[in-house]
Amino acid sequence: MDNSKRLTLEALMAKAEQRKQEKYEIRQVEVPSLGGALQLEKIPLTRIASMMDDLGDTSMSANLAFNVDLIYACCPMLRNTKLQAAYEVAAPTDIVCAVLGDNMMEINRIVAAILDMYGLADVTGIKDAVKN
Repeated sequence: MDNSKRLTLEALMAKAEQRKQEKYEIRQVEVPSLGGALQLEKIPLTRIASMMDDLGDTSMSANLAFNVDLIYACCPMLRNTKLQAAYEVAAPTDIVCAVLGDNMMEINRIVAAILDMYGLADVTGIKDAVKN
C-alpha cells in the first residue's frame, strides 16, 4: 500500500496562496566587495527560461552577458538612472560590471543566489554553464 499523503482541496488552495506570495520573493545577497547586501527580486520564471534559451552560445562572453542581464533584471537598485549616470555607463546593463568592479566571483555569487530562488542553483550543468 502506498504511504503517500492524500491531498485535499483545502491543502491545494493553501498551496495556491503560498505560491502567490513566493512570486514576489525578495532576497538579500551579501556582496563583500561592496561591504553590504544587494536586494534581489524574483522575476517571472518564463523570463528566466527565455533568457536561458538565448544562452545557446557557451562562450565566456555569452555567459557573461547572460549573467549581467540576469543580475540587471533582478536587482532594482541597478536599474536606477541616477546610479547609471554616476558611473557614466554607456548602456544600462553596463552598471552591473561597473558597480561590481568586473569581479567575476561577485557576479557568480549573485547569479547563484538568483538561480536559487527558482530551484536552479544546484541543477547539474546550469551553475557550471553560468559560471563559465
